[in-house]
Amino acid sequence: MKKKFLSLVLVISMCLLAGGTAFAADISNKFTDPNFLAAVRTIVGKQQVLDTDVNNITYLDVSNRNIKSLAGLEYFTALETFYCPGNQLSSLPTLPSGLTDLNCEDNQLTSLPALPSGLTYFFCGHNQLTSLPALPPGLLLLDCISNQLASLPALPSSLGILNCSFNRLTTLDVTDLNLLLLHCVYNYMTSVEDVKGFKGAWGDFPYSFDPQHTSDFKSVTNIIGAPSLAEVNVPLTISGTVIPSDADNKTIVWSIENSGTSGATVTNGVFRATAAGWVDMRATIADGLAVGWDYEKFFSIYVTEAPEQKSNSSGCDVGAAGMLVLAALLWAACTPTRRRRSEA
Repeated sequence: MKKKFLSLVLVISMCLLAGGTAFAADISNKFTDPNFLAAVRTIVGKQQVLDTDVNNITYLDVSNRNIKSLAGLEYFTALETFYCPGNQLSSLPTLPSGLTDLNCEDNQLTSLPALPSGLTYFFCGHNQLTSLPALPPGLLLLDCISNQLASLPALPSSLGILNCSFNRLTTLDVTDLNLLLLHCVYNYMTSVEDVKGFKGAWGDFPYSFDPQHTSDFKSVTNIIGAPSLAEVNVPLTISGTVIPSDADNKTIVWSIENSGTSGATVTNGVFRATAAGWVDMRATIADGLAVGWDYEKFFSIYVTEAPEQKSNSSGCDVGAAGMLVLAALLWAACTPTRRRRSEA
């Protein structure tokens, strides 16, 4: 009987190998950033993340999760669309080879890895980039607004949409491009003649050149470190770090967009709320992008009950509050926008 059982096990194993089936591997510890791991666990719907859980995923959105590292992304081998804006990333890992759509805006990136050859849509605005890697031959859209770019790499003939405003360009070559949209305001070009090979007619839309910087000006590209949690009836002094540190204007004015049911107020940078709930906030830096152009960033604060108000009658109450705190940390939204002051 024992021999028959062992024979059966051997036959099954050989069939699995012959069919190309491999044992799944637990890769949970490959995600070294707890916020990235939490996002992936939410996506796959369980705590233990296996390689087979992610290697067929084609779309991944981890926007606004306070992620600092994307270690583990290499297991998403089928990824085609990847969104990671509004995090705290200082670098990106090697990108999946099949990626066609990438959005890494509003981070702290100073450089980028090689771009996949099939990339068609690329958003990398509001970082601290001083250069871009070689652009893929089939790229259709490039949005690199509000960086520190003094030049752009060769632009592929396929490019139809280009937004390179709020950089440090002194010249721009768009020869042989049939651009449907081109925005290059607030660079350091002296006349439209500095845009080589341009075939359209300048105006407000879809082609904009004026105004340009007339003196050296460093624009704000991001605000990081804003709080995401507060407690009922506990004053919270709101603060954040302006990126880059040598931006010309760095004074942040904090205001409330929507207080919900929290009764929240902000006075002289001090936040107070009288009830629990979500509060939508706005951070504004006057003339942060350029003279007449404010920088704005929107984010959310989740207000919880103060410790003395929490029920300690059972472990369930405390555990539920803890889960709310964790959820707030993982899901706090931080979406920056740009607005001309005359539109405010």
